[in-house]
Amino acid sequence: MPAKAAVSFWEEILSNPLWLMMAMFLVFYVGVLLPSQRSNKRQRLELAELISNLKKNDRVVTSFGVHGVVVSTQSEVGTVTIRLDENSNAKMTVNRDTIRVVKKD
Repeated sequence: MPAKAAVSFWEEILSNPLWLMMAMFLVFYVGVLLPSQRSNKRQRLELAELISNLKKNDRVVTSFGVHGVVVSTQSEVGTVTIRLDENSNAKMTVNRDTIRVVKKD
């Protein structure tokens, strides 16, 4: 039998396609996924701060698409009363965690 030529460590690593796929995934994770996770966390923290600082006359949008103006907040209960319509003075009480957008005027 002919003797096999010695293969260096780097030649063996680079010839295996699994290592190449793992390296591509690592570059994708560090370049794309990690920064987006950080920005999502920052956005969640900003929204939580806005919701905790809700006050009268803030314009909000709930998670089910209802637009309104804050009339009162009950922080101990965790609810917010919003006015839906200026003419009929219709009001709705919702949980604080259903508010998804606090509009800045």
